[in-house]
Amino acid sequence: MFETTLFYAVNRSGQGCFFMEEPRRDTVFERWVGEYHPSVTLTIDRMTALGFMLPKLSWPDEPVKIKLTLNYEA
Repeated sequence: MFETTLFYAVNRSGQGCFFMEEPRRDTVFERWVGEYHPSVTLTIDRMTALGFMLPKLSWPDEPVKIKLTLNYEA
């Protein structure tokens, strides 16, 4: 089993992003900054299409921790 913690935050534009570490708020460009991997965002976007519900956040909200757990059956 593999577990990791991601952070989900929403930029002023309304775009949600996932980070590998807790991001910091950039008030000049109105976006969150941190270790970002587009492939993680694409994977979770696919999961939301299959029914996973993300928390409803907007720019004033702090990032939310999301625990990702992967497992397989032999």
